[in-house]
Amino acid sequence: MTQLAARTKPEDWVCETAGLPSPLTVQRFNADLMRVRALRQSQQCKETEALIWEKAGINRDTPENWYHAFPHGSRANTSARA
Repeated sequence: MTQLAARTKPEDWVCETAGLPSPLTVQRFNADLMRVRALRQSQQCKETEALIWEKAGINRDTPENWYHAFPHGSRANTSARA
């Protein structure tokens, strides 16, 4: 059994070897982690947006055609109650 496997958690070995990180290092790590999460969410949002445009059959880069993509009266009337 290796030294690492004998420990309960891998981070114990890191702390014993390198010491505990400073509060500033922890703060920077957390800030970087938040940026990565935000970027990932932003990418997921962009992918979802692209899928919506594709499924609607509308090109997002030609706004003058957005409302011509649906024949008159084919969209649901959102003001009418069932």
